[in-house]
Amino acid sequence: MILSDLIGPDSISLQLQASDKAEVIEELSELLIKGCPRLCEAIDRSEVLDLLMERELLAATSIGNGIAVPHASSAKLESPCAAFGRSVPGIEFAALDGRPCHFFVALLSPISKPQLHLKTLSRIGRILIQEPVRRSLMTSSTPREAWDALKAGDQFIDMALKRQDSP
Repeated sequence: MILSDLIGPDSISLQLQASDKAEVIEELSELLIKGCPRLCEAIDRSEVLDLLMERELLAATSIGNGIAVPHASSAKLESPCAAFGRSVPGIEFAALDGRPCHFFVALLSPISKPQLHLKTLSRIGRILIQEPVRRSLMTSSTPREAWDALKAGDQFIDMALKRQDSP
């Protein structure tokens, strides 16, 4: 799953207004609805928020290095949807490393495709763990620039995987 195929410029915010975890998830829910029109056909706004909040209550979704990936699955979805948000000052998100999070990717996937969900989560982590990608995302001034940074991260991962598969 290519991250830049899941996240379009319409589902990117470079100025999250949130000051806490619940507000981040609210904003990301709105970005999912805005950027994934097919999502609105399957799930209403309040259900998107509830899914992400319920999952977050089970365990924090921050992965360190200023990254959090709130995610959930639903039986009502046929394909995954994602959104990206950035907070320059950072937001406390119960990260294991104790640092605030700056980069947030919300992911909703079909419950019928758990492997796809896990592979997509893995890809998000692989992309965002790259310092050059995070640096580009932090300095992006438009959603298109942020999308380009995510796409470059996708391409880097694809090249690395091809090298790994080569004899």
